[in-house]
Amino acid sequence: MPFLVVVAAVVAFVLIVSLLLLADLAERKHVQQLRLGPLSQPFSALSIVHAFDPERFMLWDTQLPLLEQLNSAGSKGCSLAQLHSFYLQLARRYPELHEGSGFEHWLGFLAASELVRLQTDRGYITAEGRQFVREFLKCRVAAGGRAPASR
Repeated sequence: MPFLVVVAAVVAFVLIVSLLLLADLAERKHVQQLRLGPLSQPFSALSIVHAFDPERFMLWDTQLPLLEQLNSAGSKGCSLAQLHSFYLQLARRYPELHEGSGFEHWLGFLAASELVRLQTDRGYITAEGRQFVREFLKCRVAAGGRAPASR
């Protein structure tokens, strides 16, 4: 009889360890799928539509100085070194918005939003980016009569 109890205990132990390993494997798979999902990239939960939402405009208001700088640079654009310097300033000023993201994610987000175009070692504002800046500034002034944060 004691032999059966020992065998049952060993079988139960092996079963529990197997289930724990299976759960760990399933969790790793799930985490990997989350990383591949749409919210895995920093800034991916942000949309241009949010720029015109009074509760979320602050997130886009932080991007406005860069877009204005690119807009004023015109067809010559800005070097990636200048953009990186700009990113570092923004990351220091708004660490909670840039936590967990890097320069490539940030610039990639702006490019994916079609506000910025990247070529080799330079960044340029797109026609959509220029229009966005105009509309964003109009909306900010109209929604409270205050000047945008970038000025």
